Amino acid sequence: MESTPSEEIRVALPGSLAPISLPAGWSRASEPSGAVTIIGPEGDLRVAFLICALDGTPEEISGRAWRVFDPGFDFPVRQKIQMPGSGGWEAVFQIVHNVPAAQ
Repeated sequence: MESTPSEEIRVALPGSLAPISLPAGWSRASEPSGAVTIIGPEGDLRVAFLICALDGTPEEISGRAWRVFDPGFDFPVRQKIQMPGSGGWEAVFQIVHNVPAAQ
């Protein structure tokens, strides 16, 4: 269930110490415990945040994270890009799954 947009919605992202204010028109969706999803003003963009264990390959971690939101998620990895880390991160990965357009 999505929240009703108001003048100011404050959201505490997983692992953060202080809540942030969402831009005007953005809202928060109801999600599993420990996860936060925000929705853009047009309703066509959903951005999810969660904390998960970093055990396994980036592909395995990505799959487990997706299954928090969709337990039946089982789409293969289409592309994996590794980028150099910065700001204290050892590395950054972009994982693209091969999801049919209807999904």
